[in-house]
Amino acid sequence: MPRCECPLPAGRPGVRTGPVTLGNDGAIYAIGGTNDETMGRYTSSGVTTGIQIPGNNLIALLPSSGGTFWVAEPKLCIGQPTDISLRINRFAPDVTDTSGGFMFPVAISLGAAHQLGVDATSSLWEAGAERSDPDRFFRMDATGTIDRSAAFPTVGGATLHTDGTLVVSNDGALWASAQTPSSHEYLIRFVPSP
Repeated sequence: MPRCECPLPAGRPGVRTGPVTLGNDGAIYAIGGTNDETMGRYTSSGVTTGIQIPGNNLIALLPSSGGTFWVAEPKLCIGQPTDISLRINRFAPDVTDTSGGFMFPVAISLGAAHQLGVDATSSLWEAGAERSDPDRFFRMDATGTIDRSAAFPTVGGATLHTDGTLVVSNDGALWASAQTPSSHEYLIRFVPSP
Protein backbone atom coordinates (compact mmCIF):
# COMPACT_ATOMS: atom_id res chain seq x y z
CA MET A 1 0.00 0.00 0.00
CA PRO A 2 1.39 3.46 -0.87
CA ARG A 3 2.15 5.73 2.03
CA CYS A 4 3.29 9.30 2.48
CA GLU A 5 7.01 9.15 3.24
CA CYS A 6 7.96 12.82 3.19
CA PRO A 7 5.78 15.79 4.14
CA LEU A 8 6.18 18.99 2.17
CA PRO A 9 8.80 21.36 3.59
CA ALA A 10 7.78 23.86 6.26
CA GLY A 11 4.65 21.82 7.07
CA ARG A 12 2.60 23.01 4.10
CA PRO A 13 0.18 20.14 3.42
CA GLY A 14 -2.18 20.60 0.53
CA VAL A 15 -0.05 22.86 -1.66
CA ARG A 16 0.09 22.09 -5.36
CA THR A 17 3.06 19.94 -6.36
CA GLY A 18 4.79 20.80 -9.60
CA PRO A 19 7.76 19.22 -11.41
CA VAL A 20 9.72 16.46 -9.65
CA THR A 21 13.22 15.18 -10.50
CA LEU A 22 16.10 13.12 -9.16
CA GLY A 23 19.09 15.35 -8.37
CA ASN A 24 22.72 14.45 -9.04
CA ASP A 25 23.15 13.99 -5.28
CA GLY A 26 20.55 11.19 -5.17
CA ALA A 27 17.88 13.30 -3.45
CA ILE A 28 14.42 13.93 -4.90
CA TYR A 29 13.59 17.57 -5.67
CA ALA A 30 10.07 18.89 -6.17
CA ILE A 31 8.68 22.34 -6.83
CA GLY A 32 5.40 23.27 -5.18
CA GLY A 33 3.32 26.00 -3.62
CA THR A 34 0.58 28.29 -4.78
CA ASN A 35 2.95 30.02 -7.18
CA ASP A 36 5.61 27.28 -7.29
CA GLU A 37 7.72 29.30 -4.88
CA THR A 38 9.28 26.44 -2.88
CA MET A 39 11.61 23.61 -3.83
CA GLY A 40 11.63 20.61 -1.51
CA ARG A 41 14.66 18.33 -1.20
CA TYR A 42 13.83 14.83 0.03
CA THR A 43 16.34 12.13 0.99
CA SER A 44 15.82 8.41 1.48
CA SER A 45 16.49 8.88 5.22
CA GLY A 46 13.41 11.10 5.45
CA VAL A 47 15.21 14.45 5.73
CA THR A 48 13.20 17.21 4.09
CA THR A 49 14.60 20.65 3.30
CA GLY A 50 12.65 23.63 1.96
CA ILE A 51 14.46 25.88 -0.51
CA GLN A 52 12.97 29.24 -1.46
CA ILE A 53 13.09 29.87 -5.20
CA PRO A 54 12.31 33.00 -7.17
CA GLY A 55 9.81 33.09 -9.99
CA ASN A 56 6.58 31.27 -10.50
CA ASN A 57 4.79 28.93 -12.86
CA LEU A 58 7.81 26.66 -13.34
CA ILE A 59 6.66 23.73 -15.49
CA ALA A 60 9.94 21.83 -15.80
CA LEU A 61 12.72 20.81 -13.43
CA LEU A 62 15.60 18.68 -14.71
CA PRO A 63 19.04 17.97 -13.20
CA SER A 64 22.08 19.68 -14.70
CA SER A 65 25.76 19.58 -13.77
CA GLY A 66 27.38 20.70 -10.51
CA GLY A 67 24.24 20.40 -8.38
CA THR A 68 22.28 22.82 -10.57
CA PHE A 69 18.94 22.33 -12.30
CA TRP A 70 17.35 23.35 -15.56
CA VAL A 71 14.04 25.11 -14.86
CA ALA A 72 11.53 26.31 -17.43
CA GLU A 73 8.56 28.62 -17.40
CA PRO A 74 6.20 29.57 -20.24
CA LYS A 75 6.67 33.05 -21.69
CA LEU A 76 5.10 35.05 -24.50
CA CYS A 77 7.30 34.71 -27.58
CA ILE A 78 6.01 36.57 -30.62
CA GLY A 79 6.58 34.67 -33.87
CA GLN A 80 5.78 31.18 -32.60
CA PRO A 81 2.61 29.36 -33.74
CA THR A 82 1.16 29.45 -30.21
CA ASP A 83 3.06 32.61 -29.15
CA ILE A 84 4.29 30.72 -26.06
CA SER A 85 7.79 29.28 -25.62
CA LEU A 86 9.86 28.24 -22.62
CA ARG A 87 12.29 30.54 -20.84
CA ILE A 88 15.09 28.29 -19.64
CA ASN A 89 17.31 28.99 -16.65
CA ARG A 90 19.92 27.06 -14.73
CA PHE A 91 19.13 27.22 -11.05
CA ALA A 92 21.39 26.47 -8.08
CA PRO A 93 19.56 25.93 -4.78
CA ASP A 94 21.89 28.39 -2.98
CA VAL A 95 21.38 31.20 -5.53
CA THR A 96 18.33 33.45 -5.28
CA ASP A 97 18.52 35.15 -8.69
CA THR A 98 17.34 33.31 -11.79
CA SER A 99 16.75 36.43 -13.88
CA GLY A 100 17.83 36.33 -17.46
CA GLY A 101 17.95 32.89 -18.98
CA PHE A 102 17.44 31.76 -22.55
CA MET A 103 14.38 31.32 -24.73
CA PHE A 104 13.93 27.90 -26.28
CA PRO A 105 12.44 28.70 -29.73
CA VAL A 106 10.06 25.74 -29.65
CA ALA A 107 6.37 26.62 -29.52
CA ILE A 108 4.41 24.99 -26.70
CA SER A 109 0.77 24.53 -25.83
CA LEU A 110 -0.09 25.22 -22.21
CA GLY A 111 -1.42 22.13 -20.49
CA ALA A 112 0.22 19.79 -23.01
CA ALA A 113 3.13 17.45 -22.29
CA HIS A 114 6.51 19.11 -22.67
CA GLN A 115 9.16 17.06 -24.38
CA LEU A 116 12.28 17.97 -22.41
CA GLY A 117 15.24 15.77 -21.48
CA VAL A 118 18.86 16.07 -20.31
CA ASP A 119 21.80 14.14 -21.76
CA ALA A 120 25.07 12.99 -20.13
CA THR A 121 26.75 16.35 -20.94
CA SER A 122 23.93 18.21 -19.10
CA SER A 123 22.61 19.67 -22.35
CA LEU A 124 18.86 20.22 -22.41
CA TRP A 125 16.80 18.71 -25.26
CA GLU A 126 13.33 19.62 -26.48
CA ALA A 127 11.23 18.26 -29.34
CA GLY A 128 8.81 20.34 -31.36
CA ALA A 129 8.66 23.08 -33.98
CA GLU A 130 9.53 26.72 -34.33
CA ARG A 131 7.44 29.02 -36.51
CA SER A 132 6.07 27.02 -39.45
CA ASP A 133 9.08 24.68 -39.64
CA PRO A 134 8.65 20.90 -39.25
CA ASP A 135 9.12 19.26 -35.85
CA ARG A 136 12.67 18.30 -34.87
CA PHE A 137 14.96 17.92 -31.84
CA PHE A 138 16.62 20.99 -30.30
CA ARG A 139 19.67 20.90 -27.98
CA MET A 140 20.62 23.77 -25.64
CA ASP A 141 23.99 23.75 -23.87
CA ALA A 142 24.87 25.62 -20.65
CA THR A 143 25.77 28.77 -22.63
CA GLY A 144 22.37 28.91 -24.33
CA THR A 145 23.68 27.76 -27.72
CA ILE A 146 20.98 25.86 -29.62
CA ASP A 147 21.57 23.12 -32.19
CA ARG A 148 18.78 21.70 -34.38
CA SER A 149 18.45 18.18 -35.77
CA ALA A 150 17.09 17.32 -39.18
CA ALA A 151 13.30 17.43 -39.43
CA PHE A 152 11.25 14.49 -38.18
CA PRO A 153 10.61 11.93 -40.92
CA THR A 154 7.37 11.80 -42.87
CA VAL A 155 5.27 8.65 -42.99
CA GLY A 156 3.37 8.05 -46.23
CA GLY A 157 3.70 11.76 -46.99
CA ALA A 158 2.24 12.74 -43.58
CA THR A 159 4.24 15.02 -41.28
CA LEU A 160 4.92 13.79 -37.75
CA HIS A 161 4.29 16.12 -34.79
CA THR A 162 5.40 15.66 -31.18
CA ASP A 163 2.67 14.62 -28.77
CA GLY A 164 4.17 13.14 -25.62
CA THR A 165 7.39 12.91 -23.73
CA LEU A 166 11.06 12.86 -24.61
CA VAL A 167 13.54 10.41 -23.08
CA VAL A 168 17.33 10.40 -23.32
CA SER A 169 18.53 6.79 -23.03
CA ASN A 170 21.78 5.64 -21.40
CA ASP A 171 23.45 5.28 -24.81
CA GLY A 172 22.69 8.95 -25.64
CA ALA A 173 19.86 8.25 -28.10
CA LEU A 174 16.72 10.38 -27.86
CA TRP A 175 13.23 8.92 -28.07
CA ALA A 176 10.07 10.97 -28.63
CA SER A 177 6.49 10.08 -29.37
CA ALA A 178 4.82 11.69 -32.38
CA GLN A 179 1.69 11.33 -34.46
CA THR A 180 0.39 12.06 -37.94
CA PRO A 181 -2.49 14.50 -38.52
CA SER A 182 -4.78 11.43 -38.64
CA SER A 183 -3.60 10.42 -35.11
CA HIS A 184 -1.40 7.46 -36.04
CA GLU A 185 1.23 7.11 -33.29
CA TYR A 186 4.96 6.64 -33.87
CA LEU A 187 8.11 6.54 -31.73
CA ILE A 188 11.10 8.45 -33.12
CA ARG A 189 14.68 7.53 -32.25
CA PHE A 190 17.47 10.04 -32.84
CA VAL A 191 21.19 9.55 -32.20
CA PRO A 192 23.06 12.88 -31.98
CA SER A 193 26.49 13.09 -33.57
CA PRO A 194 29.33 13.51 -31.06
